[in-house]
Amino acid sequence: MDDFGAWFAPYDYFQQPDFLNDLQGIENFQMDAFPLQIDVPEMASSVEATVCDTPTSSDSFPNSAINDPPSNKRRQTSSPCESESLVRYRKTRKLRAPEQTAKVREKGACYLCQLKRKECQDGVDPEGSCQRCLEHVRSITIIPGLLRPVCWRPNIGYTEIFRRGPTIDFAPTLRGNCEDEGPGKQAVWKHFATRRTGNESTKSVELSQNWTSNTLKIPLERYQPKEGDKQHYAWFDNGGEQHYHTPPYGIANLHVARSSIERFLEEKSAAYIEAHMRNATEITRETFRVAQENKHQLPLVERALKLWVCCRFIEEPWSIVGAEKLGMTTDADPNCPYSDRIPVPPIVDLQIDLIVINELLKPELKIILKMMKTMLESSKPWKDWLEIYLSYFILLHNVELTIAHDLWFVKRNNLKRRYSNKALIDTITQGATTLLTCFHYAHQGYAPFSNPELENKQNWTNVEEGYLSTIRPLLNGLRGDHVNDPAKELFWTSQLHKPDWRPVVLMC
Repeated sequence: MDDFGAWFAPYDYFQQPDFLNDLQGIENFQMDAFPLQIDVPEMASSVEATVCDTPTSSDSFPNSAINDPPSNKRRQTSSPCESESLVRYRKTRKLRAPEQTAKVREKGACYLCQLKRKECQDGVDPEGSCQRCLEHVRSITIIPGLLRPVCWRPNIGYTEIFRRGPTIDFAPTLRGNCEDEGPGKQAVWKHFATRRTGNESTKSVELSQNWTSNTLKIPLERYQPKEGDKQHYAWFDNGGEQHYHTPPYGIANLHVARSSIERFLEEKSAAYIEAHMRNATEITRETFRVAQENKHQLPLVERALKLWVCCRFIEEPWSIVGAEKLGMTTDADPNCPYSDRIPVPPIVDLQIDLIVINELLKPELKIILKMMKTMLESSKPWKDWLEIYLSYFILLHNVELTIAHDLWFVKRNNLKRRYSNKALIDTITQGATTLLTCFHYAHQGYAPFSNPELENKQNWTNVEEGYLSTIRPLLNGLRGDHVNDPAKELFWTSQLHKPDWRPVVLMC
């Protein structure tokens, strides 16, 4: 810069990458201060063209890079001449209304929409077929010999097949009750602990359901009863109500009790199944035999058997069989159901039920239904046929035993109605119908029993062929009153073999 304060620089100076550093600290920089006659628009276009045509080097930085410290992670930006070519227009899907989304989640998608991963929107009739099934009705494959609905929703994830706890009327206490039963809904319970009272030491009691010679050991301790706790069992003689009184004992440690129950379940499951199969029909015995022999190769069957045994823990009453009797004796009246056995206190019986229900049955059923849903969405209906069939048979047989237990409870308590727990019957009946619907409509599992030629088309294993050859003659000679009584054996399980199956409506 000379004495006149003017800048003199060659033209190519402004194209050098370091010329901006020389401008730092200069205020009021104006283009008219230059004595050189430079066409500013022409220079700007020339500089822009040079920058666009020149590759980016480590010596070239934008203006913001001079003021900002360097960063290890810097997002690369495109030059102005490339900005338009790098713009990508994203295709956005049309969002549905929140009300419609909530309705689909509550109602569930139909089977075909789930299989095709498509939206399931209601048709003209909200209770009828969905819009997609109505529009593509001709492309739906109909199972031969079966009147299949055009659109159906397999809500297998909400299936219930066991008792969730006692009814409020027959509960020995309201401890642990979270929600009362309602229409089509069972009462909700959680396991609870009792508070120890006095200086009496913990007592280890041996319990049994008389299915095996082995016993379940549970630590008990005396507790302080609350208002509403029942310390007796009611029984009836000639229409009159009698009471069998018990001392106030509860489980001392719920975690120890759970561990004992899990160990007892693992060790004595086979003995429980064998004892229950002594009086079962030949079809049921053969099915459970195949399930027991192949459960280690069939994970779903193994879990179904475990759930089946756990359900027996919450049905049959527990009796004290060891040396420690808690000061109780049998009743002298021969008409009393406790004349030949000593029952556990009512609070202990409820605590055992809730431990089994909340800690074993609910988690196990959740896993089973998830595995069933995965198989339901398979595009190969004959894949894992034996595993699917055996699992469905075991779960439906459990429904039969659960309904039979409810009828036994009605008779024991001299009730003047058909079922003691109407909500239980409604939920497990709906669950059994859901299982049968999935088995027939999705898996087409009935076909091997009515179509022997199918064996020539499928790669059946020796176990599958042997089971089918044994069961087919038994199905042909099947007779009895099981078709009319849902508490009878084979009422639900025999529906797996019917090619013309229809949902059964029970009049409770």
